[in-house]
Amino acid sequence: MRETDVPMARTTRAIAIPKTPALLATAALILVGLVVLYIKTYEMMPSLLPGYPGDAFFPRLVIGFTAIFTVLILAGGAWRYANRATRAEAAPAASLDWIETSLVAILCFAYIALLDPLGFELTTTGFLAILLAGRLLMPWPRAIPIAFASAAATTVLLYLVFVLWLNVGVPLLFLPRYLG
Repeated sequence: MRETDVPMARTTRAIAIPKTPALLATAALILVGLVVLYIKTYEMMPSLLPGYPGDAFFPRLVIGFTAIFTVLILAGGAWRYANRATRAEAAPAASLDWIETSLVAILCFAYIALLDPLGFELTTTGFLAILLAGRLLMPWPRAIPIAFASAAATTVLLYLVFVLWLNVGVPLLFLPRYLG
C-alpha cells in the first residue's frame, strides 16, 4: 500500500474544512468563551487589602491578552477572506477526523467530571496519558509506559508550579498541599 492510499474507513471519518472560514469560526468561538470567562471573574473574591488587585487580576490579564491576539487573528482572517485574490484558497485545506475530535471532547468532559472525586493527580495523569499514548510514533505496547511516565512527570511539574509555587487550589488526593 502506498503512502498516498488512504483506507476507506479513514476517508469517511474525515471532514474537509476550508481554512479561512474555519479560522474565523474558531476565533469567534474563542472570543465568546473569553467573554464568558471574563464575566465569571466577577464571581472571584475581591482583594482584602486596599490597593491590591485581588484574585481576578491574573485571570483578567490572561483573558485580556488572549482577547487582543484573538481579535488580531480574527481581523487578519476576515481581511484575507474578503480579499478576492485569496478566496480561491478557501478550498478545503485541512481535514478533521470527527470521531477523534468527538473522543477528545468526551475525554475533556470526563476529566472535568472526575477531577473532584479522583483528585488532580490521578485524573490529570490519566487524561494526559490517554491523549499521548495514541500520538506517540512507536508501536502500541511500547507507547503505553512512555505515555504514562511522561504524563506522571507532567502532572508533578503542574503540581509544583500551580499548587506549590502559585498556590492554586486544586482537588488533591494524595499529594500534600504544602511542603516544608
